[in-house]
Formats: sequence, C-alpha cells, structure tokens
Amino acid sequence: MKYLLILPLLVACSPVEAEMPTACELLRGVDPEALLGQPAEIVEMSNIDNDAVHMTMCNANPAEGYEGLGVLLRHVKTDDGMTPQARIEAYVEDLKTTMTADVAVEQVDGVGDAGGIWMDMGAQLAFFHGPSLIIATASGSTPKDTARMMAERIDAQLD
Repeated sequence: MKYLLILPLLVACSPVEAEMPTACELLRGVDPEALLGQPAEIVEMSNIDNDAVHMTMCNANPAEGYEGLGVLLRHVKTDDGMTPQARIEAYVEDLKTTMTADVAVEQVDGVGDAGGIWMDMGAQLAFFHGPSLIIATASGSTPKDTARMMAERIDAQLD
C-alpha cells in the first residue's frame, strides 16, 4: 500500500534533466593527490542509479598513511520545489533526528547554493547544488579546510 501512495507523488514531480557525474569523477576533479600530498587510489564505494535517485560514493586512499578523502553525491531526479535554504534546514533537522538532537553543526558560507554544514563528527562538509546533496569528507590535520577546498572545486565542476 505504501508504494501506491508514493507513486503518485513521484509522477507529479517534474524530472530534473541534468546529467550528473559520479562521485569518483567529482573527486578526481578536486585533485586529491595535491590535497593529500601523495599518490592516491580512487575507489568507488557505491553506485546506485534508478528512476528516483543517482547516488554514488567514492574515496581517495593515500599510498601511505590513513589520511584520505571522500565524496558522496545524492542527486534526486525529481524537483522537490524546495528553496536552497529550505534544503539545508531540512538536512540539519534530519541530522538531529538520525544522529542526535545535539549534533554540533556549523554553517559554512560560500559553498553550494545556500552555504554548507560542517560536522566535526565524521569530518564532513555537506552542501546542496540544486537538488543534489554533496558531502565532502577529509581527514588529517586540517579536515575542515580541506573539505572546504573540495566543496569549492566540486561546485565549480557542477556550474
């Protein structure tokens, strides 16, 4: 029964026409070897593509050590009609529901359509480009700065 209720909602939404890259393509475009300061292996972790969503995840694993980079791209193929700010606010509320009510998030201006959300837990910078959620993850001594550089470079690739 729940599937029948969802179907009319999906039909009523207009499709988003843009062809989306994979997370690995976006990750290669941020120059992970330069950010890591060493050669890195690009590894696709997940790739789901169906009528509703295109979701891929990719990591850059350094040749030595444990510091790495990651990109998750979740592109919704229907237009939800939400404003960029509403998407960010809904994302933060979802984090509070799924993680913990007091999850520490910090607004990061200048990335995505309405800024991004930095979480120390997981060293992740999440932002939206249209209906696409992108999460840039970085480890190392300056993960927030590295994730921000990644986000800026990903934004440039998607424009």
